[in-house]
Parts: sequence; structure tokens; C-alpha cells
Amino acid sequence: SDENLDRYPFAMALKGALRSYAVVRELMTPELEPLVLSHLKNIRESVAEAFGVSLDRNNRSSSTRRVRWGAKEIGDWVAGLTELVTRFEERVETLLRANDKMESHLVSLSEVAYEKDAFTTV
Repeated sequence: SDENLDRYPFAMALKGALRSYAVVRELMTPELEPLVLSHLKNIRESVAEAFGVSLDRNNRSSSTRRVRWGAKEIGDWVAGLTELVTRFEERVETLLRANDKMESHLVSLSEVAYEKDAFTTV
């Protein structure tokens, strides 16, 4: 139907964003999570907003959905969520590269030959 054809691009974009999010979460180490908490919070808030759910533990109302498949806002919401996931993905990739470099430098430092006496005279 025409309605399904109209929804298809949003469904595919949403599916891609959620898949990317899941893959990046698997790549992320626990040590990196505090460095991307703001990105995670923004993504959670966007999803909660779409379902009309508050992330505040004292107010978990889900009586109405903010975004419905037939609503005009669905395109904007999917685009916003996709942008948030993309920024999250880029940040995690940057952190993973930096972490790999640091690990490599630490290994190099551990292999440096030195004499303790040489450093005591400095």
C-alpha cells in the first residue's frame, strides 16, 4: 500500500541506526563508557521521547506516544536519532583508536632498556 511505501525509508533508517548502535556498544569497553555517557544519554532520551516515557525514575509515564508511524514528525525523529547514533559511533571509533595507540606506546615503554643508576644521577 502507499502508506507502507511512505514508511519504508523511515523503517530502514531506524533499523540501520539501531543496528549501528548495537554494533558500537559491543565494540565499546567498560573503560570507555564514562567518556561517551553524554552520547548514550542523548540517544536514550530520544528513544524515551518517541515513546512518551520519562527517564526520570520518579516519573515513568508511558500513557501516550509522542511519535507515531503515521505522524509527520517521524522523519524528523528518525533523522535526529540517526544523527545521534552517528556521532556516538564516531566518538567511540576515535576513542578506540586512541586507546590502541596508548596500549602500543605502553608496550613500547615497557620494552625500553634502562639502568636505574643512570636515572639517579639526573
